[in-house]
This record gives sequence, C-alpha cells and structure tokens, in this order.
Amino acid sequence: MRWERYFAASILIFSLIYTWKSLSLRVGTLAAPGPGFLPLVVGIASAAIATIILINSYIVMNRGKVNRAKEETPAKAEKSDETLTEEDKAKIILFAIGVIIYIIVLETLGYLISTFCLMLYLLRVMRVEGWWRPVILSVVCSVVAYVVFAVWLKVPLPKGILAL
Repeated sequence: MRWERYFAASILIFSLIYTWKSLSLRVGTLAAPGPGFLPLVVGIASAAIATIILINSYIVMNRGKVNRAKEETPAKAEKSDETLTEEDKAKIILFAIGVIIYIIVLETLGYLISTFCLMLYLLRVMRVEGWWRPVILSVVCSVVAYVVFAVWLKVPLPKGILAL
C-alpha cells in the first residue's frame, strides 16, 4: 500500500499543477467551452480521484495495522504485502516501454494505429484473456477516443500513414 500512497500523492500534485496551469487558458462556460475547459475538468477530476485513493490507502493501512496488531506478533507485523512482486515490476517496466514507443511512433503511424497498437500491447501485458477480447477493446477504445477528440472536440490528431 505504500507505493499506492506515493503514486496517488504524485498524481495529486501533478493534477493540482495541471489544473493551475489550465486556468491560464480561457475556460469559457458550459454552453461555450473555451480551450481551457477540458483541461480544467480533467485536472479537477484526476485530483479528486487521487485524493480518494490517497485517503482510502490510509484507511486500509490503519485498519490493517489494527487487525495485524491483534492477530500477529510484532515480528510478523513488520512484514506486509506492500512490496511489489517481480511480475508487477515487470508489468510496470513493460507499460513504460510501451508508452515511450507510442510517443515515438505517434506522428509516423498516426493516432488511430498507434493507439490501437498501444492498447493491444497494454492489454496483453495485463494478461487479458485470449486475443479477441484485447483486439475488440483496442478497436473500441481507439475509435471512441478518436471520435470524442477529433470529431466532437475538433482536436487535431496525427493522421500518420492514414493521411496518404
């Protein structure tokens, strides 16, 4: 749980900075949102989620300490399930490698192809069963994100090799 707290705290700090910086853009209104509207909403939402995770981790940790103190000896209470397994560490590294490759190939391959490949890769890293489920989820996520950002919000996304 300790790593969860550190991660949530870092996301909270990042979200607060992101939200603060989004205020430098014109926010607009709900009826006529400006370029800073979506970043502001995303920043507030991610800060709220990070805060909830942070609070929850403290509650779970304190509850666990009370239960362990009642049931275990002091030597056993020091050892906990807060450490990451080798598989978890490998997943984190593979996740980071996938995102770095995504950033590198995004302009060349374009948003749709790059996002599909990243989603498929990440779902396989997370060991989602079979091949059909990851492929379908990757297609749906890529297309929905493209429609929301490129079509609905008119955000220019890299077209890559699809522009030819």
